[in-house]
Amino acid sequence: MAERHSWAANQSDGTGVINADDARLALGALITPGPNPVSVRPGLRPAPGNPGVVSASSPTPDGRVSVAAFQNFMRSRGTGPYIQTLDSPKVLDVLAHAPADPANPRHDLVIAQQTDTAFHDPTTAFTVRHVAGIPAVRPNDPPVNGSPDYVVLARIRIAPGAEAITPDDIDDLRPEQTVALGGVLPIRDVTERIELTPCAYPGMTIYRRDREWLETWDDEAWRVVGTVTTASPADITDPYVDQLAFYSRDRTLYRWAGEWIPVAGDRHGKGLVHARRRSDGTTMASVITAETPVYAHSIPVQPSRVYRITTRVPVIASEGGTTARARIKVGAAYVTESGETPCPTTGNAVVVPASTIYVTDPSQALLALAVSVERVNGIGALTVTAGRELPFEVTIEDLGGDPELVER
Repeated sequence: MAERHSWAANQSDGTGVINADDARLALGALITPGPNPVSVRPGLRPAPGNPGVVSASSPTPDGRVSVAAFQNFMRSRGTGPYIQTLDSPKVLDVLAHAPADPANPRHDLVIAQQTDTAFHDPTTAFTVRHVAGIPAVRPNDPPVNGSPDYVVLARIRIAPGAEAITPDDIDDLRPEQTVALGGVLPIRDVTERIELTPCAYPGMTIYRRDREWLETWDDEAWRVVGTVTTASPADITDPYVDQLAFYSRDRTLYRWAGEWIPVAGDRHGKGLVHARRRSDGTTMASVITAETPVYAHSIPVQPSRVYRITTRVPVIASEGGTTARARIKVGAAYVTESGETPCPTTGNAVVVPASTIYVTDPSQALLALAVSVERVNGIGALTVTAGRELPFEVTIEDLGGDPELVER
């Protein structure tokens, strides 16, 4: 019938109207939904410790395993979920129940199974039990007899002639977790999130255990909540405009604007870190015919970082037809030089510009900068004079920490 008896309706003519299906449906309304409005997401209830884990005997392994206490929500063959409880650890004597085969390995299972006489089972009971496998050269998991309402908690790989079960012999196969409606649902990874998506409702929030952050479903996609730390912004599969993420590899904060843009941190440029400007009419170098230094300075820098070095050198030639060139050196190495700049008229100053992108070495802490000027052609001598109209300038800009973007 479409309309079910409500929880908790009064008796009718002294007879109760609520049956087991009605009761399960009513309690299921408090659980994370499944793929339709009256189904639930089955799974273990999160709790302190490690609910439902199957572990070997400790500190000395033997033929037994222990199943930790847990509560589980299991779909039934009818409607609504069973709510099952193992209220204390249960020990299963696996090798006493089924000794190891002397020649071949086998796979056993530990299951939680529900039987119900309403579905023609011989009993109604919740049981955590051991299912012995069949020895074989390449063993498979055994079939489970009885009620089809069960979940697998673990696989135990029994070696030939084994007398004890070690932690390495146990494969954890516990089902996913489920929580109360509106609660934050822990999930393992993006694969489980994909499986969950058909059951998602707007506002549903999950906790990604693989990324240690929250995501919320907005009826279109899973959106990461707030600013998170990640080893790769690509882990945020559906960022929203102005989403912020801190990239741990380069210690930089990024903002989403159709692409991830650095806004602060090591990769984000710090801007101008050094500037020198002279416009007081000082003659900085004169009678230049060969390469002559005009400026030198050392500044602290960060390793593996991108800088832009720019200079504008005002020169005056004593003879027309002379050409000049500015060169920039870091340490003992030239990093760039300008093209030939003509000095067309005797006595008139002209600016010789030079600029370069420079990437510091992985261990570099100091940038020893030197600027020089040389005459390339002509017979005139050059003079570098820092005037008000044409000042001498040197700037160093920090562009950020992504040397891979620089063409070599």
